[in-house]
Amino acid sequence: MDTSAWTDIAAIDAGNRQIIGLKSDGTAIVSSDLPERYDVFGWTDLVAVSSGYKHVVGLKSGGTVVASCKESDNQEAVDVSGWTDVVCIGAGNTETLAVTSNGDILAFLELRDEGIYEGSY
Repeated sequence: MDTSAWTDIAAIDAGNRQIIGLKSDGTAIVSSDLPERYDVFGWTDLVAVSSGYKHVVGLKSGGTVVASCKESDNQEAVDVSGWTDVVCIGAGNTETLAVTSNGDILAFLELRDEGIYEGSY
């Protein structure tokens, strides 16, 4: 994974097969050893990024979340389109988590033998 041309990076996170960078202008950049490209073009107004297993997640300044996923190895697309009022994000192996301003935890989990679980706590 080549990041030698990256400039103006404010934050960075590494996942299993990719690295995501948050640029100082609020956009994201990804380097991956996968042949597919992550669709982070058009992501703007970001304040945080996180990288999991073949997926990347971004937190926008207004509290919404964006995600891009490689659907290889049977990993499902991460659906965070309804997540709002988020203040913190995290991506893990096959999970994406967020904390809202009132302390609720939002979760998108792919459990290999049990399917997809979405919920809040």
